[in-house]
Amino acid sequence: MMKARMLACTLLLLAPGAWAMEGDPLPEEIGHWDELSLAMLRHREWPFAAVVEMAKQRPGALRAIRNLRGVKQPYRNQGNNDAYRHSELVTAAAASYQYRSWEAWRCAQLRAATHDVGKALCTFIEHDADGNEVVRAFGHGPRGASLAKEDLAEIGVEQEMSDEVAEGVFWHMLPHQLGKREGARAPTADEYRELDGSFRYGLTMADLHLMGITDRRGCVPPDRDPTEPWPADTLFVQIERFAQGARDAGVYEPPE
Repeated sequence: MMKARMLACTLLLLAPGAWAMEGDPLPEEIGHWDELSLAMLRHREWPFAAVVEMAKQRPGALRAIRNLRGVKQPYRNQGNNDAYRHSELVTAAAASYQYRSWEAWRCAQLRAATHDVGKALCTFIEHDADGNEVVRAFGHGPRGASLAKEDLAEIGVEQEMSDEVAEGVFWHMLPHQLGKREGARAPTADEYRELDGSFRYGLTMADLHLMGITDRRGCVPPDRDPTEPWPADTLFVQIERFAQGARDAGVYEPPE
């Protein structure tokens, strides 16, 4: 069963910490890796540096990620950061967790780097009753999944990995969408089970839990270190509510 594979990007601890894998991986663990993944490994404390490096060396590569430059993010969360900078910070946050294998680490970094690529197509601006600017990006997960696959295929990421990455991109807003529903609107255990059964490429609820946390930790002003602990806020409460709902439904698969 695909969800039992070690490839799934399940974190070991929901707190930043030392590497679970001491030292460098063995050659057989990364012999099939693409150029970007290997560069991320070299820059493992700040993997997005590999994206910047490849974009400079190969101007035609990673178009969907590069198109995030200048795409607005909600001001109240992120200072003047755009979606490109946000993706950089999310990738740094993802790199601060422990993983059960190098392949899981690789999957998490690629997901973090590409999770918001759909915003380049979906972002628009509204104004509230007081005339304040409100940034929206409805549907950017599903739109971004295909863009992420295109970016990764062009640089040689194998289809199995690109499918796993794209599935995470497609569903990455689910923790917020389910976690904000309370009371009579709270998702049922059957709803969690139905959603879990719809994942086709190894995605788990634990993977989405991690994506939600790192996404929130990447919503920081320019002068804040995304690897530092973040105080609990409404969005974190929603993410943890999502995780608890998945546990109660019996579909939060723990690390093996």
